[in-house]
Amino acid sequence: MPELPAEKYIDTIRRRHAASDGGGWHLDPEPHTDPDLVRTMISGWRRYIGVLRFDGWHAAENREFVLSAHGDMGVLLAEVDRLTAERDKAVAALDDLVADLSKLDGEPVIA
Repeated sequence: MPELPAEKYIDTIRRRHAASDGGGWHLDPEPHTDPDLVRTMISGWRRYIGVLRFDGWHAAENREFVLSAHGDMGVLLAEVDRLTAERDKAVAALDDLVADLSKLDGEPVIA
């Protein structure tokens, strides 16, 4: 089956996801830090990623979306993998069915 443009884009997303700092991004709760400082834990160590500051009507929702993105992408990529495997199984079954039907040599397919 030829690769679809969406599959190339998904591969790009997968590479970005793998290359980024680990999941579990959180605002740092420490009182002495910037309240918009984002951190993650890698091998038991706190790692600071950067400052995430949003303004405007949807600032809280946008912040939540970005903080959740890494974990959400892992879930979505796993679902893409599952659906791709299901599609591949269905295509293989259809190919087998077509091959079986072609062996009927003119006999009716449905009796």
